[in-house]
Amino acid sequence: MKLRDIIKLSSIMLSLDDIITSEELYNEEFDIKDEKSIIFDGTSIERTINLMIHCFNIINSEIATDYFPLVSLETIEVKNGIFNLASLDHEFYKLVKLEDKNFLSAKYEIYDNILYAKDGKYKIVYCYVPEKVTLNSEINNFNGKVLDRVFAYGINKEYCFISGLYSEADSYKTKFEESLKMAQMLKREIKLPKRRWE
Repeated sequence: MKLRDIIKLSSIMLSLDDIITSEELYNEEFDIKDEKSIIFDGTSIERTINLMIHCFNIINSEIATDYFPLVSLETIEVKNGIFNLASLDHEFYKLVKLEDKNFLSAKYEIYDNILYAKDGKYKIVYCYVPEKVTLNSEINNFNGKVLDRVFAYGINKEYCFISGLYSEADSYKTKFEESLKMAQMLKREIKLPKRRWE
């Protein structure tokens, strides 16, 4: 699914009729890649869509850091006792494991986004923050755990809070968090009843 589809659902939930009926939301060629120009020169519809994209990026990071970690594995080389974690393929959030060439856990310390360890090559497993997305981006649904409805609750939570609609923001916050907690729970294996043939 694309972010524009989630924003459509969010706009319906929030009764944002001007967004629901806007050409921008249905025109696949329209995207917002320069946030600054939209803030200063965009129409009110473009500014609202831009705000909803911003709200999505906030909650997408929240899901990845608080509920369903995004994990990556890379090979790195420590030189002069240091490795800059900013040079990883993704934005580093938390280290899960550092292994040497013998698959043994290596000793390390991290300060100010710099990993300190003995010189050598390592496999690093780490959690990362998702990249910011735009209106036409395909959305990672965390391996099917997060439905478009839950993303929409999250957008609505942030949008209402920013708009000063605090009771609505609290309502969407509750729906968002409860939906994510339900998704975290282990589901019992579905057992089909045994069929008796007559």
